[in-house]
Formats: sequence, C-alpha cells, structure tokens
Amino acid sequence: MHPPHLPNPSCSISLRRLFQRLSLILLSIFFGLIGGLVGGAMAIGWIWPDYGGGNYWLVSQIDRSNQKLQLQEFIKKETSQKIISVYSGGQKSGEINFLNIDNKLGEAAMVGSDGWAAMYLSEERKFNTYASWLAVNSEGRIYRVEKALYDKFTKIVYFKIRGLVKQGDTEIKEEQFKVIGFSENEKFGSPVAVYENNLWRLANLADERALTTKPHLDAVPLRVWSLNISDIPVGTLVLNDQGRLVGLINESGQMLKSVYITRVLPGVLNKQQIIYPTLSVEGWYSGEQTFVFDNEKIRGF
Repeated sequence: MHPPHLPNPSCSISLRRLFQRLSLILLSIFFGLIGGLVGGAMAIGWIWPDYGGGNYWLVSQIDRSNQKLQLQEFIKKETSQKIISVYSGGQKSGEINFLNIDNKLGEAAMVGSDGWAAMYLSEERKFNTYASWLAVNSEGRIYRVEKALYDKFTKIVYFKIRGLVKQGDTEIKEEQFKVIGFSENEKFGSPVAVYENNLWRLANLADERALTTKPHLDAVPLRVWSLNISDIPVGTLVLNDQGRLVGLINESGQMLKSVYITRVLPGVLNKQQIIYPTLSVEGWYSGEQTFVFDNEKIRGF
C-alpha cells in the first residue's frame, strides 16, 4: 500500500523496468536482423557468386560482367613474352631503319618452343612475301621468318622465326621460346581481354554464327564469335584472364576460336604441313586438292 504521508507516485517503477527490458529486447532483435541479412547475403554470394550480376551485394542487379576479368600484372607481362608483332617489312629514312605501323600485319602467338607462331592473315597474297617479314618480341628483339604455311580454310598463317640471337661474341642457336596456352571452353558472355600493341582491352563474347555452309575436310564447322566492342584491328589476339589464347580477330572484327589452331598444330610442328584430322581422307599431296560433295566441287586441302 502507498504510505499516506507521502505524495502520490509520478510513475510506476515496475512499468519503467518493463519498458527498459522491452527496449533492450527490441534493440537486440534489430541488430540480430541486420546481422542475419548481412550473413545471408555473404553466404549467397559465396555459394552463387553470379547471383545479382557478379561478386557484389545481393541488392545489386546491375550486370558488371566486364569487371569480373582482372588481369594481374605478372600475367600481362608473362603473356606479352609469348606474343610477337609482325610487320611486312622495314622502312628506311635517311640512315635510320624503322618499322612503320602501316606495315603491321598483326599479332602472332608463339605456338612452338622452336620458333613456330600463328597469326590471322586475311590476304593470301601477303603470305607470298613472308621472307621479308619482321617479327618483334616484347623486348624489341627482331626476327626474320624462315618458313611458313598458310591454311586457306581458316586464313591462319603458321610461320617459323629464325631463332638466332647474339650475346656479346657468343652466337646462340636454337633459341627456346615461351609458348602460349589455349582456352576453348569460353561461352556466351564470357569475359575476355583483347591484346593490341601491348595494350589490353576488356570485352565479352557475344553471339556465335557459322561462316560456311559447304563441308570441308576439317569436320569442325567454321564459326566465329562477335565481341561487344568494336574497332578491333585484324590479327588481334583474344585471351582469357590466365593469358590463354581464346581466338584471333578476322577482317570482319569477329573472333575465330583457337580450336582451329590446335586441330592442325601437331601437323605443323611435327611435319610442317597443314593436315586436317577428320573425314578419313589420307595421303600426301604436293598441292591443294578438291573433293566432290552433292555433285559439287569443294575446296579441299
């Protein structure tokens, strides 16, 4: 009971303690919900990293696929050592010899440790002048071409640079070159990097389409991929984030996949010949042959 000699209480102590407890409980529930949402978002991002357009907050629904490809500096440096720039020849101004950018044929990937390289070359007539080509590596060393093969089906040229360098008074023969790796598993939307003049541009693979309707001795249909960027020079190389070759850019700005290199590469390296490994056509020929399909002559090998 309330003592009669004391004034009436202004508040209830029990109610005040109750409100204090409720405030603490509500505050705990609030922080618990925040912690649960953050933990859930992190768990979803770890289990399904592509959810919401990439490795970002759950609330982000913007497609940032271009930002997924992060080329580390050591990969850029190591990859550039496996690529050479090819020119149709040098020029002279007075007593100075120089390489004119207008004479550049494209970038070539080293595919053999003994000096074999692969490059897209749209004009076959330029292939006939390969003896005058000059190949320059990332360190500025210049090589000449001693032999070459041209694949008319894919317009890819394979050539061997002359591996002779000098260190002081010692001439080293059989220089060993670093060889590029290949990647053939990229799909629609895969992030890639375009290598051009020692510069890197990020892009994504877009749609794929076939270029040929008639069959060829190589049973793999000739297909190209589009990229989501434009103004890519002919002969530019396309690589993934590990520096592996995805493909080469043709005269239409589209990419020819590296599978067309790997299918004939054993014949190039071992026998210095373009050999298509399918359709059970065997034999050795000194010139290009034709075969018949549906009463029509088809360019052969």
